[in-house]
Amino acid sequence: GVSSSSASSSSGGGASADMQEKLAPGAVARVYLLRLLEELVVDGVNEIVTDDATKGASHADAEGPTESSVEPHSGGGSSAGQSYLGTTAGMLGGGGGSSRRGKSASGTISNDPSSAHHHYHQNHPKHQEAQIFLSAFAGILTPVWFACILEGCREEASASAVLRLMILMIQNSRKFAISFEEAGGFAPLVLSIPKFSTCPSIILSMLSHLLHAPILHLPCFAALDSKQLCEVFDAESDAADLISDAQESQRSHSDPSCGIFALLAECLGRNIQLASFDDDTGKKARNTNEAVLQLLSHRHAFSPSFQNFCRTPDFLEPLAQALCLVHDEKLQKMLNPAFGEGLVPVAPEEGGESSDEPSSHADRASSGETSGGNMSRSGS
Repeated sequence: GVSSSSASSSSGGGASADMQEKLAPGAVARVYLLRLLEELVVDGVNEIVTDDATKGASHADAEGPTESSVEPHSGGGSSAGQSYLGTTAGMLGGGGGSSRRGKSASGTISNDPSSAHHHYHQNHPKHQEAQIFLSAFAGILTPVWFACILEGCREEASASAVLRLMILMIQNSRKFAISFEEAGGFAPLVLSIPKFSTCPSIILSMLSHLLHAPILHLPCFAALDSKQLCEVFDAESDAADLISDAQESQRSHSDPSCGIFALLAECLGRNIQLASFDDDTGKKARNTNEAVLQLLSHRHAFSPSFQNFCRTPDFLEPLAQALCLVHDEKLQKMLNPAFGEGLVPVAPEEGGESSDEPSSHADRASSGETSGGNMSRSGS
């Protein structure tokens, strides 16, 4: 096997080299091909939008990096100097979040500065050309393609690269975002993503979409820390263009199970099950949930946009379902003490060994048991 740096980020910080996840050559090739696709998308758009920058100095008085100085993108890494992709934060110049979105000393973010750039994508002179380019990728990298690739992923590095590329397309290609909602949104991913519920990069990608932060602006973390997450999302979340797109998407569908928070709630629910084990996996699950919940609580205190989202069915229904799951498991442990002592076996994959990890919603969904059934039984 070949050691992958992405895979090692999912291991404990003090893990030795021989304890890090080893990837087969095929898995390594898949990761590099997915990152290459990300580079083609980002660098292709940058080449289009910077075409005029080399012919004139119309932006000579602009602060920060000019359009012509955008560096080639490295797949899987952050790239905060974008002039079109993730524009609401990136195009307002360098510096911290306070200079980009008028953040006050209390941490609240004023909507006035960013509202001036609310339609920056549409007003960009190369907007149509960039969208045509992205539409060409959207015709090949379809929602069904992403769902199939994710369902076949057996390692965190591959799943992380796929989800990151998908979020990048959702945030920047209107054609792909529409087709993604029409294909069921995030609901089909409940069969694949929760398997990697403790992977920092996967959780970060979901938080990027939930909190409207351009994914290209987010750093990579080997482990999730609540303080780091709060600092990053205070600076990058509540991008006006992404909020506008999310509001349009909410009007286009009424099923909360299709939203990003439903998928995140599935992951948090699985981590609750994993947290009952006194091992490295249980510790990582507890730390992941603690960091995510502290971040969401922090954003709720300072983000009017997230406060509004928390009043919608897209937030309340998955939250209620997760609470019912916790209540149901606690009740079963009280009625049957042996319930919490043994492991819930997961059916072994073809050609693999059986797993001792507890089954997630995704495992039950794949055997024909729906989340709605879980909720109704909990209620009864």
